[in-house]
Amino acid sequence: MVRWNFLWCAIVTTFICLNADIQTCRFKHNQICTAKIVPPQNVYQQFYVRSLTECLQHCRTQTACLSVNYGEPECQLTNATLDAYCKPSIDYPGWKNYESCHSPCKNGGYLVNNTCWCNGGFYGAQCEQIVTDCTHASSIPFYQNQRPLILVKPALASQPFYVICEDRYGAPRTYVQIHITNQTNFNRSWEEYKWGFGDMFATSSNDFWLGNEQMHLLTNSRNFKLVIEMDSADWGLVYKAIYTQFQIYSEASEYRLNYNMYQPPTESLSGGALGDSLYHNKDQIFSTYDHDNTNGCPAHFNSGWWFNTVDNCTYANPNGILTTSPTRLGIDAEAYWTFDRHDWSPKIVQIWLEAA
Repeated sequence: MVRWNFLWCAIVTTFICLNADIQTCRFKHNQICTAKIVPPQNVYQQFYVRSLTECLQHCRTQTACLSVNYGEPECQLTNATLDAYCKPSIDYPGWKNYESCHSPCKNGGYLVNNTCWCNGGFYGAQCEQIVTDCTHASSIPFYQNQRPLILVKPALASQPFYVICEDRYGAPRTYVQIHITNQTNFNRSWEEYKWGFGDMFATSSNDFWLGNEQMHLLTNSRNFKLVIEMDSADWGLVYKAIYTQFQIYSEASEYRLNYNMYQPPTESLSGGALGDSLYHNKDQIFSTYDHDNTNGCPAHFNSGWWFNTVDNCTYANPNGILTTSPTRLGIDAEAYWTFDRHDWSPKIVQIWLEAA
């Protein structure tokens, strides 16, 4: 089981150490930007050498040298490095670029015009700090207009964890659930719902649950509203429901759900308002098949959710099974939203947090 909040491995390995300097990792060869080198305007010295090692030795002795362009037997010392998008660069077949491991940029950052260009949720002069959430990330230029998978560290968190952000219409989203296929089983254990599960890295499907613990840390570090969106298979019908001052309590409180009020969407949608089916779940505690606080609701509805502990379990089951039918099949285990969609059957479910 993957615990997202302790996942520190790199998403994409961009560089590896090479040649005789592997032992100390003094230089690394850019294997993503093959046949690309730093352009002439950033080359401040060039000469002939007997080997790559000799070229690297020249760079090592000069603080201004951040990388070398090497094409046997010529060596070029440069004051720049190629970033994750291979910029700035020119195509030069037969040549390779080697970056100094002593770049001031930390945590996978890249030098662009002598400025650290950060990624993965890091920011700062040397990419030494981690953003608190997607709203914070949206204020930093190199995370804008993207849908990055980044590390965040809310105020209450002791360790960072990964989230998917998206900056749409000036409202940064932090996705807590995506349910597009049935490849991911949402009938999971308490521990799996606690830490999250699914394919956040989108290697096969895009279905995932962020984790109740992560939702608790996020919603108690900033004022968020919860947005639930359900769509038809071709995105022809899009419905939304919004809940203000959304909050998930700690595990000691069984991840109890709370919010202030339901709001219909203000923007024009092809479907319109999803309706308020979450009212029955307000102030309810979370339940799974192996940690059931109800009378069998998780097993009956084939999912984990904030089921009502008194009667009827729930009028919404966004973690239920997606069907191919345009209307409900009449089984409780399927995904649905009773008010105001009644018998309509969603094919895509997405849930995210937006800063209030």
